[in-house]
Amino acid sequence: TGVAGPDSEDGVVPGLVWLAVCWPGPGGHRVAVRRLCQAGDRGQVRAATVESALTFALECVGTEP
Repeated sequence: TGVAGPDSEDGVVPGLVWLAVCWPGPGGHRVAVRRLCQAGDRGQVRAATVESALTFALECVGTEP
């Protein structure tokens, strides 16, 4: 979740993005959260966020991109 821009939304600056991944692990589910501050216009923020989200998910489940 976050704001891609070009304007702030509810006081949140453009480019601020939160990612979360939940996956099964030993003894239950594991959760990881990451806060990002992406730079660029709306399209650049969205593209960088997709790349970051996919990389983050692979890191969490133990697979290198």
